[in-house]
Amino acid sequence: MLTSFLNLEDQNLRRLKQKLKIEVLEKLKVMDELLKSVSSENLLRGSSVLKNTLNKVNFLRSKIFEFVYRLIFELQPVAPEETEFADKIELLTKTLLEPRNINSFIVINRQSLTGGCVIGKVFYKIATEALMNVSKHSFARNTAIYILEQPEEHTMIIADNGIGFDPQLLKNFSRYLCHGLAIMEAWIKCVGGHLFLDT
Repeated sequence: MLTSFLNLEDQNLRRLKQKLKIEVLEKLKVMDELLKSVSSENLLRGSSVLKNTLNKVNFLRSKIFEFVYRLIFELQPVAPEETEFADKIELLTKTLLEPRNINSFIVINRQSLTGGCVIGKVFYKIATEALMNVSKHSFARNTAIYILEQPEEHTMIIADNGIGFDPQLLKNFSRYLCHGLAIMEAWIKCVGGHLFLDT
């Protein structure tokens, strides 16, 4: 049943990602070209008020692009059947951490989890949320990811040397709008697991 749910979610994510590309990103690109032409003409002969306004709009435009690209990445389906779990985790770190100059250390048995198994899919989802949080909020320089497998138990540990967060957040995720933490907890509960957080 969980596998069917994951497959259905994959299809839904692909559809949302495609709509986002067509409906938002393409229009943003057109707006970007128009704004660039207006900016280059007016910055040369415009007033200081106009220059300040255009600079603010350009800054906002870059932030919107960054947000949309990150959102498209978040809408990637969970790890596909044919891709090894370790390879997917390495790609996550390159995509999310390297642009922010965060080093990553990965310890995974490459003969173990595959992207197609249910635990692999859930771990991939949780790793995506956790590394998003690291890249956006932690100001970390190093991140470590460990996958430990035993006959009766699978464990994933993600740690970083960032600034941490207020322990009060752990008492009520929804109250503090910690959507990433709430999503991770929901995913791990799908497979009868537990989420442990420390700061």
